[in-house]
Amino acid sequence: MQRWLRFLPFLVDAGYEVHVLAPKDGDFPYRDESLMAKIPQEVRVHHTPAPKLGRWWRFFGGKNARLPHGDLSIDKETSLLKRLLLWLRLNLIFPDLRVFWLPTAIPKACQLHREHGFDLIISTGPPHSSHLIGLHLKTRFPKLKWVADWRDPWSEIYYLKLQKPLPHARHIQRYLQNKVLKTAELNLLISKHLMEQLPDANKLLLRNGFDLNEIEAAKRAAKRQDHAFVISYVGQFTMGQDIAFMMDVLLAMMDKADVKIRFIGSNVSAELSERLRKTAKDKFELLPFIPHQQALAQMAASNVLLLLINRYEGHQGMLTTKLFEYLGVGVPILALGPRGGEAEELIRSHQAGAAFDSDQASQAIDWLNRQYQLFKIGNAATEAADMSSLSSIYQSQILLKALSNLSPNTNKSQS
Repeated sequence: MQRWLRFLPFLVDAGYEVHVLAPKDGDFPYRDESLMAKIPQEVRVHHTPAPKLGRWWRFFGGKNARLPHGDLSIDKETSLLKRLLLWLRLNLIFPDLRVFWLPTAIPKACQLHREHGFDLIISTGPPHSSHLIGLHLKTRFPKLKWVADWRDPWSEIYYLKLQKPLPHARHIQRYLQNKVLKTAELNLLISKHLMEQLPDANKLLLRNGFDLNEIEAAKRAAKRQDHAFVISYVGQFTMGQDIAFMMDVLLAMMDKADVKIRFIGSNVSAELSERLRKTAKDKFELLPFIPHQQALAQMAASNVLLLLINRYEGHQGMLTTKLFEYLGVGVPILALGPRGGEAEELIRSHQAGAAFDSDQASQAIDWLNRQYQLFKIGNAATEAADMSSLSSIYQSQILLKALSNLSPNTNKSQS
């Protein structure tokens, strides 16, 4: 979502008439109303009702149960009922739970096209069910140009790799994925690995990027604590991340009185929270979900930023928006997880930090200690390389050129 918030102003400035179709009051892990201010006033936003699946999930799973946003994991504590619900989700609901929005979204999209005569439509996923709206419009109105934006893999997404569905479900996911890929005139992909992984089609690499104005504002607002060495993790924990490895590295720093470990907007389990409170005590801070700009300021105020790479087959192409914001604020990044992916490549090529796997805990601790020693003597970390090619300004030029080539006479767009 933040990816297209960054691109919208550039589309408007280029003369596109932009309409956005979104669910009304859908089930989201978090809502950040501050982001509404980033939508250009020229953009027309349309909503259709989406079913409140969260209430049903709580009805069957208990009042504290939450929809599985990117996490279909089970463990020995998982109830039989939740196991059944997750099985149904994996094997009978395609491509994802957001598919239940389509009965209102597709008629609305068709109505908007009849009223405004779009030349170009853009669908973005996940949720990959959004691409089925684009597929329906393209099938019904063949003259429409369609761009499918892939922010994550589909049939090979990490939670389907770690919690594998039955063969028929994998077949359906691959069929839908390939149908979208081959029907769209252009597919935008966030990583080189994802481009190589998907079947042949018209594909273009388009990075998430970071908003330079947001980054500069965050740096100005950052209140770095000169008396504390702050290690921060921003965002949710997701399936496949090696929390135990992270803890081994972090707890090795607990002998230093001025170290602080900060989790911001993280779904820290009760077990992990208790362990942190026992071992880290006053060095541990758990901050609730905060507006995006405040989160950026917290990143900029840190001494080290933690990035956890999910451990699954296909991790090489995993690139989150958070990584680009980490790179933008210029704070040293400690990446923990499987090596050899594009995230590590970006960090290394921009001299922005270091990456270690679970068999390199001692090296990761040594690296953290070096950052700590630099902090103690008042030396700034090594300046990162030029990041301008990762900015939304640079990436938007790639997007605008591609759209112009696709439909040179268009001045209208819907996503």
